[in-house]
This record gives sequence, structure tokens and C-alpha cells, in this order.
Amino acid sequence: MNSKVNSSPVLLDLDQLENFVDLGLADFLDILGDVLGDVPTHIEMIHSAIRDGDAATLRARAHSSRGMLANFGCVAMTGFLHRLEHEGPVAPELAGSVRDELENLWQQSYSAIKDWEKSVPGFIS
Repeated sequence: MNSKVNSSPVLLDLDQLENFVDLGLADFLDILGDVLGDVPTHIEMIHSAIRDGDAATLRARAHSSRGMLANFGCVAMTGFLHRLEHEGPVAPELAGSVRDELENLWQQSYSAIKDWEKSVPGFIS
């Protein structure tokens, strides 16, 4: 598994985010808040699975995380998680760099989601 991601990945599928417009800002923020709380836990579980050499747990955690983040159009993260899920074992010594990569992608993705939120008429609070 190559732990490096393209230096300028496409972060979001904006069409996917458009599904939230009909929900309204309050519901969108509620759902996003849940995801915001869950992502660090998922990243840590992935890190632990890699560190412990637990390929089955890694696949399960990557799959679960990918599904959650796909709802928000986080294509860079879901692509990375897909590779973790399907490309075979990840060497335990890469656990820290994979965690760092996921945290970085999440920070960038979350920032892009917040920028998108500010651009939606009616979502400006």
C-alpha cells in the first residue's frame, strides 16, 4: 500500500453534497456534527488495526468509514479508504503515516465542506 496521496486530490463530490440542501441547514449541521465526532474514532481504529497487523479489522473499519464519508462526497478520503480496504495488508510500521494521511485528508475535506456550506443560499447562518 502506497501511503502517499496525490498532492492535490479532488476532495469533494459537490453533487453528493447537494443532497443535503433539501434537509436544511439545521439538519445538515446535526448530521455533520455526528460525523465530525465519529471520524477521529474511525481513524484511530484504523491506526490500531494496522499497528496490530489485524487485516480483517482494517478492512471492516475502512469499509465503515468509507460508507460514512461517501455520504458527504469526501472522494479523496473514500478513495484512500478503498485502497486500505482492498489492496491487501498494510505494514505495521506504516500505521502512523496512514493515520497522519487520513487526519490530513479529513481536515482538508472538512474545510472544503464548510466552504461549500457557506456557498449554499439559505445555509448562511
